[in-house]
Amino acid sequence: MTEPTSPESSASPEPPESSAAAEPAAPPSPPSPPRRRRWWQRWKLILAALVATPILAVVLYTAVALNWSYSEGDRAGTLQKFSRKGWVCKTWEGELMQPTAKQDDKAVRK
Repeated sequence: MTEPTSPESSASPEPPESSAAAEPAAPPSPPSPPRRRRWWQRWKLILAALVATPILAVVLYTAVALNWSYSEGDRAGTLQKFSRKGWVCKTWEGELMQPTAKQDDKAVRK
């Protein structure tokens, strides 16, 4: 049985280098500095930011306006009218008849 040969042993030997034919190696060149990109080269990014900023502002404003409650408390009175309104968003709306405070006749005359 034959044993597999390693890739190193199967490689062909390199020819010996002659000292007369060898040229001196050139020194490595320094890495070039990164090229600065101008604003007009990033026009896609600028355009996307100009379009996305107002859209995000409207979405944020809508989310805050719909989720923030500026009023708390209870109302007292008699329900005068209760109806279902709306063409697109169907809502139940009511009209409340609130009692008025009785006035003191003496306070009005003074």
